[in-house]
Amino acid sequence: MADIAGIIYTSRAIDFGGIQRIIAYPANHHERSALLALYNALSLRGDLTVPQEAEHQVPLQSLVSRLQRKYRRSHLGLGGGDVITRIEMNNCITALSRAINVSVDFTKSDGITSNTVNLEVFEHLKVSLHHGRIVDHENEVVANAIGVGPHEVFRAADPDAPIQIINEGTKL
Repeated sequence: MADIAGIIYTSRAIDFGGIQRIIAYPANHHERSALLALYNALSLRGDLTVPQEAEHQVPLQSLVSRLQRKYRRSHLGLGGGDVITRIEMNNCITALSRAINVSVDFTKSDGITSNTVNLEVFEHLKVSLHHGRIVDHENEVVANAIGVGPHEVFRAADPDAPIQIINEGTKL
């Protein structure tokens, strides 16, 4: 994971249903990743937090470490079954830190495929991915919050608020 050690995301606190949550943004609009989308979905749900460093910065390495711990803890609670190895999980999390394209195949019951990365981590952490967007069927705000497509948008906690396209580098 040495290739991600120097990557820093900008973050900010948002009011999410009366609760302050920290979400992270890509350094520029070309650096979207499934890892960032996964972190933001878990953060908005209150399942994961990453402390901010000075000036609202979150190192990618910190996101990866937190997601790995969350993933391992989730596996411990499974009591066996289809558990992937730690090395496989680390490789999966690392792969998620790179930009990906998610394809949807509507001919299959699960409907989600990817030519670029293993998406088991999304299923395991109970974050649904449909048509290249993170969705949460139990919470429409989370469902609309973060996507991983080329025209990624962030919808504020208020569903009626205007959509802000993330394309201004580190300033939002």
